[in-house]
Amino acid sequence: MVVVIAAAAGGVALENGAADGFLAARVRSALQHVLGDDLAADLQGATIRIAADGKVELRARGVSIRRAADGTPVAGLRTIDLALAPMPLLSGNIAVEGLVVDGISLDPETLGSGEPITLDSLRVDGLPDMMDRVFAGSDRLLRILDGGEVGRIEVTDTRIASAGAGSPPIDIAEADLTRGTDGTVRLSGTLSAGGAPARFTARALPGKDGRHIASMAFDLEGFDTAPLMLQRAPDGTPIRGVATDLALKAAATRKGDDAAPALTARLSLSPGQFYAHETAASIKGGTVDLAYRFDRKSIDIRPSSVSIGQSRFPFTGGIIDLSNLDTMTGNGFALDLVSNGSSVLPLDSGEPPVSFNAKILARYLKGSRELSFKQLSVSTPLGSLAGSLEIDRGGRSPEISFAGTLKGMKTAAIKQLWPFWLGVHARQWVMNNLYGGAITNGSIKVYIPQGKIAESGGKLDLDENEFSIDFDYADARLNVAGDIPPLRDAKGHFRLRGPHLTVSLDQATGYFPTGRTVDISKGVFAIADTDKHPVMANLDITVAGEAAAVAELVSYEPIDALKRTDFSAKDFSGDVVSRVHARFGLIRDQNPPPPDWHVEATLNGVDLAQKVDGRAFTDLDGSLTVDPDKAVLDADARIDGIPMHVALTRPLGTDSPVERAQVVTASLGTAAQKALMPGLATIVDGPIDMTMREVAPDTQAVSADLKGAKITIPGLEWTKGAGIPATVSLTTHAGGKGDIAIRDFTLHGSGFSVKGAIDIDDGHFTNAHFSDVRLSERDRFAATVKRDGAGFEVDVDGTTLDARSVIEGLHGSSGAKSEGAATPVRIDADLDRLYGFNGEKLEGVHLSYAGAGKRIDRLNLSAKTSGGAVISARTDVAGPTRDFTLATGDAGTLARFADVYGKLNGGRLTARLSRTADGPYRGTVDIRDFSIDRENRLNSIVSMRSPHGQSLRDTTGEPLDLSEAEFQRGFTRLTFGNGSLAVADGVLRGTRIGATFQGTVFDPNGQMAITGTFMPAYGLNRIFGEVPLIGAILGNGRDRGLIGITFKLTGKVSSPDVQINPLSVIAPGVFRRIFEF
Repeated sequence: MVVVIAAAAGGVALENGAADGFLAARVRSALQHVLGDDLAADLQGATIRIAADGKVELRARGVSIRRAADGTPVAGLRTIDLALAPMPLLSGNIAVEGLVVDGISLDPETLGSGEPITLDSLRVDGLPDMMDRVFAGSDRLLRILDGGEVGRIEVTDTRIASAGAGSPPIDIAEADLTRGTDGTVRLSGTLSAGGAPARFTARALPGKDGRHIASMAFDLEGFDTAPLMLQRAPDGTPIRGVATDLALKAAATRKGDDAAPALTARLSLSPGQFYAHETAASIKGGTVDLAYRFDRKSIDIRPSSVSIGQSRFPFTGGIIDLSNLDTMTGNGFALDLVSNGSSVLPLDSGEPPVSFNAKILARYLKGSRELSFKQLSVSTPLGSLAGSLEIDRGGRSPEISFAGTLKGMKTAAIKQLWPFWLGVHARQWVMNNLYGGAITNGSIKVYIPQGKIAESGGKLDLDENEFSIDFDYADARLNVAGDIPPLRDAKGHFRLRGPHLTVSLDQATGYFPTGRTVDISKGVFAIADTDKHPVMANLDITVAGEAAAVAELVSYEPIDALKRTDFSAKDFSGDVVSRVHARFGLIRDQNPPPPDWHVEATLNGVDLAQKVDGRAFTDLDGSLTVDPDKAVLDADARIDGIPMHVALTRPLGTDSPVERAQVVTASLGTAAQKALMPGLATIVDGPIDMTMREVAPDTQAVSADLKGAKITIPGLEWTKGAGIPATVSLTTHAGGKGDIAIRDFTLHGSGFSVKGAIDIDDGHFTNAHFSDVRLSERDRFAATVKRDGAGFEVDVDGTTLDARSVIEGLHGSSGAKSEGAATPVRIDADLDRLYGFNGEKLEGVHLSYAGAGKRIDRLNLSAKTSGGAVISARTDVAGPTRDFTLATGDAGTLARFADVYGKLNGGRLTARLSRTADGPYRGTVDIRDFSIDRENRLNSIVSMRSPHGQSLRDTTGEPLDLSEAEFQRGFTRLTFGNGSLAVADGVLRGTRIGATFQGTVFDPNGQMAITGTFMPAYGLNRIFGEVPLIGAILGNGRDRGLIGITFKLTGKVSSPDVQINPLSVIAPGVFRRIFEF
């Protein structure tokens, strides 16, 4: 139209001459004639001037075109220059050689003589009318060109305002309008929209009558779309949009008598880039063929295609006004697209290309600028997808809402169809880590609020309310983390909420290069924020299988649980169920923090091939927890074959802040004790409940319940019997070659305690120092015990010692150990007081003893009774013979002390015994000036009646009260050894009674067999017995008494039976032997 105006102005100037005011009025009138009644033209002025080349030019300045009805500006022209030929002027004629129009500015919405052209006013069925208007304008131009002599019109510096907010204007730097010899009107030049200039050519061909344009064509090549279709960041980095060169070929044929109307266009895309979310995809090229269907009042999208990367999208379709459809309503357009045989292959998917068919049915409403995809379906051989899309173009940027569902699709298909700009990092994870299998129950939802795209800058971050994907997957291969081999036959659920990715793993199987396998279940892989750097992931899975396989899994990066240990996967056997927790970075180039992981394993019959602290761990049942700093074991196990419960903590790595710890509890029998704590068998015999706690490497704090065990303190001959409650605590320090130093030894029970230290050398007891020994309430002493060959050396020093247990050991009957099996002991003791039985004690005790069991090899004793009587004992050794001597001035105290006989008072005792080799002791015992109190068996003897009815007391006619009997002397020969004591030539002499005796005091079976003669009024009988002949006839033989009774003690030593023969009272002494037993 502008070109028409320029041509008309030139024509008027040539017709009427040129002079300033008059010329301006004539130009304005001519322009108005050309524009018609709808538009009005104004100009600031017109002049004639001589150009620099000497030619005469006619110039119209400040031309403006407006709508006549409301004055709305339509176009502006800075100047119109007409170049006049000089030669015709010399002859008085005017000829225009050229026309130059400069500085045209246009508003595309107001072009034309009808209503303003806007998107809301556009209709598909209005294209024929618009085409007619263009042809009419072209006819007007043709008439102007035909009516003058202008062969060329040049247009410079033209700007067409942008049709959309924010879009750059279209600049036409230069254009030439010419009329060819064949009548063709040709317009060519360059245009741009903020980018590189593109060449265009428009051609209009007159019809047969030469007065009307019959057809037109328009070609545009190399149009840079980036300024119009590409958004950049402030630093120039492409953000989103298209950067490609566009070519357009359009053609129109006017309806005529022999021609049907036609309107076609072809858009061609050159190789370029498609940007979304700062990510680029290569545009390989594309074509869009359009044709208007006059019969259907629609635009056909003929077979077209676009190629992006390795993907190709052929399509056909159509565009029609909604008012021309029965299935839709509203003021707008309907778009129908069908794609058959498309193929998609993102370069990062790692999958073969997927072919698919797609169908889109959309509606665009002009007023609200809403674009609704009512049908959006994709069908592939691997499954199908259906969805809907709503786009509201109000605001700075559109509101977009998309919802899609899929009932079944192969994993490869969803990877190929997932747009690369949507959920970029989550998509990348799926591309790299999910393979094979099928997807079901899938859904995708996208909601982008109005203005968010505009406000997002270069990065469109959608939160959990704006973007979500869900689907179930099965029979898939899944990479979970680091170097862990892919999990196969995986089944679970994928969940994406904005940047939050969660992959649930119901079941899977891990196959390792070693051939081992594990079962995976109840797993979760999660990335809290896929857009945050560094990208951190959380893994939580349950792993079950053979112990070596589970160990192999946790040996891979990023867990690498065995890295800081001396173990490898092959060192484990048995069954394990493990819960693995890990947090780690996914991209090493982002320099994430070190992985943080936690493994909780349930062990079932697990054996360790390598020893732990030198001990074999097998049959582990319990839990093992491992993290980067420590390993914690809490399990029942066999340690060196011994059943125990162990709770241990081991720091991992030299930089671990965790302290080493270990607690072992066990119920140990004697054999187990010997294996676990060699050397303690000397002390402990029987089951114990033990707790062993590690306080430092090779150092253990041990506590034990000893109720079920027999406890013997080496060298002290003290024993706690089984069943008596007792506890012990101690600390062991392990050295090399089975050396153990036991410190802080504390044995405690009801009424007894021992504290000290013990040394074990090469698994054997060597020595002990007991600093505080209280084996009874009266004990206050210390003892040092040293191993001496098969026996012990004992040094005792202290205030008091209760010797009753030692004395009981010496009293032991046949149940005691034989001398050959007894442990040799050497004892040196210095004590203030030595307590015995019956409340008796010895003071100032100095003892040197050597012996084994009842065998006394050496005895040197010096002490005093509480009454001040001296006690001395010694042993002299000459070759195989041992001579034992005991002397005391208070035999009764010593007897009560030793619990030999409690009714003896006083008495000077001298005992001399000898022993050769391992034979019995033989010797004599002589005691003088003593008494026996409250011995009921004496009264029983004198009170027992004969068959004739008389007792010894009745016969003598004396009271014979023997509750207290005094004796001047007691004597016997004895043989002691092999568990028995025999006496011979025994005699007791007192003022009122006397007796002779012989026999066995006790035998190995604890039995007694003593016989003898009892004589009342011993003093008188003895006088008669000293008279020659009378004593021989009437006396009692060797007893020398005149009258007496015979007796016999038999049975258990503790309670013997007493038998007497009262008839011996009246028989002559020489016949006494008849009645002796």
